[in-house]
Amino acid sequence: MNRRRTSRAYAAFLADGFRNSSAQRSDHSWR
Repeated sequence: MNRRRTSRAYAAFLADGFRNSSAQRSDHSWR
């Protein structure tokens, strides 16, 4: 396995999860 490729995909996964959490919190704030 390519370690660089794996870490990049993992970072993207974490970023997506964090972004989704932030979006949900913002949605509650707006409402």
